[in-house]
Parts: sequence; structure tokens; C-alpha cells
Amino acid sequence: MKQRSIPLRGRVTAGALAGVVALSLAACSSTSSSSSSSSAPSGSSAATGSGHFPATIPVAYVGDQTGAAGYVGVQLLEGMQLRINELDASHFFGSSTIQLTVKDTQSNQQNAISLMNQVASSNALAVVGPLLSNEGLATEPIAARAGLPYLEAVNEDEQVLTMGNNIYRTTVSQLQYNPLTIPYLQKNGVKSVAMVYDSDNPTLVQVGTQQYPGLLKQANMSLVSSDGIPIADTNVASLASKIAGENPGAVGLMVIGPQNPDLITALRNDGYKGIIFGETAMQAGALKPAGALANGVVYPMDYTPSLTYPTSQAFTKAFEAAYPGTTPNAYDAEGYDTMTFLANAIKDAPAVTRAGLLKGMAAVAAKGFSGAVGPLKWFGPGNKNVSTPGVLVKWENGQETIAALG
Repeated sequence: MKQRSIPLRGRVTAGALAGVVALSLAACSSTSSSSSSSSAPSGSSAATGSGHFPATIPVAYVGDQTGAAGYVGVQLLEGMQLRINELDASHFFGSSTIQLTVKDTQSNQQNAISLMNQVASSNALAVVGPLLSNEGLATEPIAARAGLPYLEAVNEDEQVLTMGNNIYRTTVSQLQYNPLTIPYLQKNGVKSVAMVYDSDNPTLVQVGTQQYPGLLKQANMSLVSSDGIPIADTNVASLASKIAGENPGAVGLMVIGPQNPDLITALRNDGYKGIIFGETAMQAGALKPAGALANGVVYPMDYTPSLTYPTSQAFTKAFEAAYPGTTPNAYDAEGYDTMTFLANAIKDAPAVTRAGLLKGMAAVAAKGFSGAVGPLKWFGPGNKNVSTPGVLVKWENGQETIAALG
């Protein structure tokens, strides 16, 4: 996947340690691509000019930039950087700016643990956590012990929200919008489904072995087979052949990375003609390697560029202005909304400290706001989980089209 580079509004420095990149973002004169007030989600406010913000506001992102989930982390960071550029250009914090330090976990749990320990003992006001479930589950307790406000972006494991009052989800879990797939299957006469899931990703295990089987049962569809495979398993030919032989009405792929186009290609080459549906890892161009064989594949999302919410359209316009010739995806939108949540929480905090920020986060979660993915509402114990209506998209000739709105 081509890595896109967003223009930063200040200096960019590279760290000497492998897997660690430091991004220092400083405000300068505004540009039309990042200072437009129309791109700001509702819930934002102008700088108060009270001068209570430090010159730089230190924030860390401990997340995947390389490794199995690296392509996700790169794009999440693009959205984060875009929002930071807008905040600086609009003087959201007066003359103060956000200083973002990025540490690459390389999609490795031990790296994530080590890097989170570094951030917890630093002056970071908040941290955006890793993407993979196993990384999140291992790093949440570290942040909790340090009282470090932790923004959970992309990681969808429900357990993470139970590990401390410092943790807030800023990206909607697919558990909230996966049910959009079921009416589509029913409309197309599907009676039986085969499931494949990554056996070493807790979220996808939950989705593949609990959520979808339960949804299928409620819809009177049979589960003909359920197969778990390791994330790193690239030899999918025999599994695809087995499933094609079962000839279910639909195949659900709860996998990430190249496993998606590999399984789709193998299934179609084995003569499977039924519906293929998936999950969020199918977006961001992940299906392109399958070419025309991926046409008709559907997957539920929280964002696609054709969403009609005013704040979604504003984000899409701002992103396309910053990245001429490129199309934003859900990871970009989620990174953007994560930084909006954090910025609003800093503004609402009674003091720019970790303890003060936690109060600001609680205030933002109680109000909600409309962002790149549309209306965001927090719910559950402590209002730490988040929901949005979602959208079911269909992949056709390299583009996402809306199959159903949530």
C-alpha cells in the first residue's frame, strides 16, 4: 500500500531508535487546506485566550506504523495529523500547539509494552493506544497505573474499557455496526454461512465465534463451518477449497491484512459464487490485490467518503485538499475524530494535567459531537464506549458504494 504523506505545519524530526518517530508540530501561517472553519466538527470552540495552556501540549501515540497492522496505523496517523494542523492553524489553544510523539510498536506486543512504559513515565498528557487487541490488553494496565489518559482508537476489544477509568474509546467498535450485514444477507436469500476468523486476535475471535453465530441464529441462518487461522498464516488455499466445497450461501471473513484478498481470490478461483462479507480490515484499499474477484464483497464500516453527514462531507473535503488525488478512508476519519475528542477534552479540562484531562474527557463524552464518521455518542459504564450509525459498503471496481445506512 502506498504510504501517503501529509504536509505538516512545522518541523519533522526522526528519532534514532528503530521503530520510533518523533513528530513535532508547530503552528505557522494558515493555508486553505487546513484552516477552513467548515472542516471543524461540531463541539469545537475557538481559543479562549486565557493563556492557561503550556507552550506545547505533549501527546503520545504508541501504535503500529509497521508490521501486520502498520498500514492501519499509518492512515490513522494521517487523520490525526490533519486535525492537529487544523487546530494549530485556527489557534484552537491560542498560541499553544500540540506536540505529538509517535512510537512504532511494529505490531509486536512486547514492543508495545516497552514503549508504553516509556510514555507512562514521560510528561505526556495523554496517549493514543495501539491498534491490535493483544497490544491494547497488555498496555492498558500500564497507563492505568500511571493515571495516563488513554484514547483507544481502532482496537475494538471490549475488555480494554474495564481496565481503568482513564480509558475512553474514540473509534466505534465493529460490534456496534456488524449487524448491518444481516439484513443484506437476508435480502439476498442467504440461508447458510461459513465463518473464517483470525484465531490470535481477541476481537475477531469474539466476532467470528460469538457475535456472528448469534446474529445468524436469530436470523434463522445456519453456520456450516467456523475456522480460526493465525494472522500470519498466508497458506489459505486448502481452507478456501474446503469452504468452496461446502458451498454456503455466504462466507464471512473476519481476518486482517493480505489474508482478505488471498482468501477472496482462492475462493473465487475454486468456483465459489456466493456472497463474501467481511469486517473493517477490508477497507483502505485492502481488497485491491484481488482485482475484479473482489467485486460485490460487502463489509460494515463507520465511514465512507460518500456519507452525507455535514461533518463527514467537511472532513472528506479537507482531507482531499490536504492529499490531492487521494481518497480518505475510515482509518483517516477515526484518527481525525480521535484528535477532535482529545482537543475538546483539553479545552474542557479544569487544568492541563492528567487528572484534569480525565475530567475534560468525561465532559466531552457526556455531550458527544459530530465528527468525520457522523454523530458520535458515548455510552455504557462511565460513558467510555462510543457508537455511530455506521454504513454497509460494497466494493466495486476499486471503489466503495453504499449498500445500506445504519
